[in-house]
Amino acid sequence: KPRDLDPSRDVAYYAIALYLLTGIRQQELLQLKWGDVYLKQSEWAIQGAKGPFFQIWQSKQQKHFGIPITKFMVPTFESLLKRKRNEFVFPTSREAGRGAAPLATDRKVFETLRALMPNLKHRLTQKLCRATFATSAHRLHYTLEQIDMFTGHTGKVDTRNVATTAYVMLEADSARTAFEQINAFMLGG
Repeated sequence: KPRDLDPSRDVAYYAIALYLLTGIRQQELLQLKWGDVYLKQSEWAIQGAKGPFFQIWQSKQQKHFGIPITKFMVPTFESLLKRKRNEFVFPTSREAGRGAAPLATDRKVFETLRALMPNLKHRLTQKLCRATFATSAHRLHYTLEQIDMFTGHTGKVDTRNVATTAYVMLEADSARTAFEQINAFMLGG
């Protein structure tokens, strides 16, 4: 039986929306603090930015990284700001005795969404959200190097395209025309 779309879990549903819109890792988003969100012009202009953004700590690269807040993300951040309970953008609902803490997981929310949409072609997960973002960027003709940067796959070691190609779901149909042309050239047809 699917869990109800419980309003107490709204924060986690907003996290899922931002996974899709940003392609960032689960813990990088769930650890986000309001002090790293620059939503108002008075906040981002001081930083020298051209618009709203938030800053995450990239766990794999051990550095800060700025993510632009697009017009599609603004309503999500505004809704989260109205629900602000502590320093975390995605606070846990179980603070009793522990103090302020970020949401540890969004597993139950994904379970609810999967139960509500049982006929999806792919299993709905945070990694699928990340892959969907990367695939969308690729289909919009962003280079793999750019997608590496967007998704935090750049670092000290030369890993360009290695991680990103795992997230960009290149289906057989996207390469079908090229294979047809190559095969026709090779076989004289």
